[in-house]
Amino acid sequence: MAALVEVYSPSELIDAICARSFLDAYGFCTFLYNEHHITQSSGMLGLALGGYRILVAEEDASEAKRLLSAAMEGEFQLDDRFDESQLLLSLW
Repeated sequence: MAALVEVYSPSELIDAICARSFLDAYGFCTFLYNEHHITQSSGMLGLALGGYRILVAEEDASEAKRLLSAAMEGEFQLDDRFDESQLLLSLW
């Protein structure tokens, strides 16, 4: 079993969920550490626990960090001319 490594540590739940979903979409197996402790305490434990922590397998850590960094720098930003009507929204 591979060791888990922290690749991102946001203080806000929405940032953690977005980053985790982003990595999941790229095929990483992620674990959102402290999610339930912080949310069940109404955020009171957030600072004490060091915020949310996204963990991935050690062998995936460098690629996950690279992708998150690229996303934060806007590499995956949609073009201003993006037309949502062109999306295929049907599941079948």
